[in-house]
Amino acid sequence: QDGDLVAATMGRGFWILDDITPLREATAKTAAKPAHLFKPAVAIRLRASTNRDTPPPPSEPRGANPPAGAIFDYWLKDDAKEPVTLTVRDAQGKIVRRFSSAATPRNLKANRYFEESWVGDATPRLSAAAGAHRFVWNLRWPRPPAITYHYSISAVWPGDTPLVPQGGLAVPGHYTVTLEVDGRQYTQPLTIRLDPRVQISTRALAANHALEYRISAMLERAIDAYDASGERLAKLRNQGEEERIKLLEAWRDQGPYSLRAVAGALDTLATKLEMSDAAPTEGQQAVFAVYGKKLDALLARWTQRQ
Repeated sequence: QDGDLVAATMGRGFWILDDITPLREATAKTAAKPAHLFKPAVAIRLRASTNRDTPPPPSEPRGANPPAGAIFDYWLKDDAKEPVTLTVRDAQGKIVRRFSSAATPRNLKANRYFEESWVGDATPRLSAAAGAHRFVWNLRWPRPPAITYHYSISAVWPGDTPLVPQGGLAVPGHYTVTLEVDGRQYTQPLTIRLDPRVQISTRALAANHALEYRISAMLERAIDAYDASGERLAKLRNQGEEERIKLLEAWRDQGPYSLRAVAGALDTLATKLEMSDAAPTEGQQAVFAVYGKKLDALLARWTQRQ
């Protein structure tokens, strides 16, 4: 059924083996190649669970749903000598995401209000070992930078509780995915379809994404200045320049119009946008305009101090 193998058992329900395309595509010729990227199934633009009720305890036996996102299966005949990369591009050839087996864990600042076992992996990595592998892309663009991230109130077991903002979902359409192994590239098409329960135009989703993209670019500038000003503060403290320290601390971290506050307002706006399947509202556009100007003014003052 739609590429899945479904079996019914007497009195025990249904069992589903998701996407058997790789089994059908695997041949002796495939196994003889240095590497192979199997054609991915159509990815449905689904959102992860946002159930706010207390979830079942980990000890309760239950089945697992297939992962939400695009599922990539690939085969390596031997261990790769160089890092393995996987690149997703949109219909215009623009890079949407790039993953690597050499990716290092990201230490993102956030206050955790639950057990560590509920935390998801913030750094998805490919395998470079010989054999068959499966990698899941959650269909999200890169995570926007932020001074401090936050965990969703919808804690999900096992280990899937996201940090927000986490990046907007890709717009439905046609993409290409390229696996690179030791200098050789293997490319397959990828189709992303809208959740059939969601009634919205691609144009509205594109408008949502466009605003998220602009906010992410603003936040990159803000975080660069925040990090640089932190280094400046450390030097001033070593020099004992109290007056300049107070001025810089106020500009950076204190008050409703400090760099921290303005960046926080923008990353909150990014979070609200990525949670919504709708075009930006007038209010969201107004918030973006106001805080964008505030950020420009703050960064201009920082440049003058250099």
